[in-house]
Amino acid sequence: MSIGVTSTPELAREVEAKAKAKADLPSGVAIAPVPEFATSPATPCDSTELLTWMGWMTAGPPTLAAEVLRSAGRWAWVRYRWALEDERGIVRPTADARSIRQHTRSLFSETVGVGAAGYLGCTRLVPTGSLAVVNLDDTIDPLLTAGVIRWRFGTKKKHPDYLIVRGAYRGPMELLAIECKGTVLNQKTAISQLAAGAKQVIGIESSLPMRSVVFATTMALDEKEPVVRSYAIEVTVEGRSGGEPSTAAREAIRNAALIRALRCAGLYAAAERTRAGYVADWPQPHESFQIGGRPMVGDEAQVVSGESRLRAEVGVDLNLLQALAAPRPERAVRLEQLAAEIPAQDEFRRRPIDTPERVEEEVRMRDGLGIRFERQGQLPREELAGEG
Repeated sequence: MSIGVTSTPELAREVEAKAKAKADLPSGVAIAPVPEFATSPATPCDSTELLTWMGWMTAGPPTLAAEVLRSAGRWAWVRYRWALEDERGIVRPTADARSIRQHTRSLFSETVGVGAAGYLGCTRLVPTGSLAVVNLDDTIDPLLTAGVIRWRFGTKKKHPDYLIVRGAYRGPMELLAIECKGTVLNQKTAISQLAAGAKQVIGIESSLPMRSVVFATTMALDEKEPVVRSYAIEVTVEGRSGGEPSTAAREAIRNAALIRALRCAGLYAAAERTRAGYVADWPQPHESFQIGGRPMVGDEAQVVSGESRLRAEVGVDLNLLQALAAPRPERAVRLEQLAAEIPAQDEFRRRPIDTPERVEEEVRMRDGLGIRFERQGQLPREELAGEG
């Protein structure tokens, strides 16, 4: 199964022309294909994997009763399992997804766009090294205060959606700023979205090495053969230079990534304490389950229909939490030791999830976040849709 990615010189020229026509690009800014996608236009991915990343990337602050569905182990699967399928080697929207009305379509397309961009950014553009994913909507202020990033003059404080950070725990630090777009329409609309996103993705700058990439993911729900396809361009700025992060900058990145990971795992109180600066004062949680042989702390969800069952566990590595809560002189050493133990590349152990026998699926992200699915029997799509 795969998601196709278009990133060609022709696409870059069309996006640049569109952006310049709207006077959206300042001088010294150029748009180019993303080299990794230009040479390899297909990325292995199935609908289960895409749903996982949709949940991970979009799990945000809890709001009253909505907290029940916000952890990544619950909401994306419960809400959208019925809407995606795998057919002829490609991730596609289902017939049910094609029939939904405009407002729901917009919400669905935006979520798919964020999930696809997160997956492609983390697995193709930052494939090795210790990694952290930062939601800038939630944590941009402390990153500005710590000097990790700063506003670019003339951008009216627009900023990209996420930072993906290589070297958050050890080694040289590099930033990847990504802006995520999604549409139920086609390439023409994607080009307009990429042009608009080009200005947003360069709204911040940094003294650290930083790439800026915009993704637009289409589903073309009204066409005869709708598929999930992503389009990508890289925005370059003259005069960018790289340097070494300060201790405060590295710590701010770690905490910002941890806030997102904790919320994905349903640990909202710990996420809020981290945001308030009380990392060392956490009550230490007990181990609740293991993923990939590592102790994890988090949340689980279960959907049951007759003899069929889908169970998901999402957690944050317990050793990571304990290292972050260590006294400051010990923290950096323990984090580097932990990072050395985590594989340099993501591990995916997949089997088709639509088979009647029990299926276990494990996916590990390198910022300490992990997920496991267990499936027994065929779970009807309408049961999952009804839970949402």
